[in-house]
Amino acid sequence: LGLRKYFRAFVDDKCYVHGKPAPDCYLEGARRLGADPADCTVFEDAFSGVAAAKAAGMRCVAVAVTLPVSRLEAMNPPPDRIVGSFTELLRR
Repeated sequence: LGLRKYFRAFVDDKCYVHGKPAPDCYLEGARRLGADPADCTVFEDAFSGVAAAKAAGMRCVAVAVTLPVSRLEAMNPPPDRIVGSFTELLRR
């Protein structure tokens, strides 16, 4: 698709040992970017992904496309923000 030029780093399941909800994939992404996990924001649509992001010490925006808002709000810890779609992020 010619998208590689738009990304500085890639992480797939061959790059880490434990899958979500373990934070390994997100920590590896931060490492490859040279970023502090606390400076990273993850966009997720699944419980395991939100849990992994929070376990990595990252902010998490949950996109409520596969799960209802009420279930995402009830998570412990909850995502930092919940949106219905990415277009909501354009609104102030």
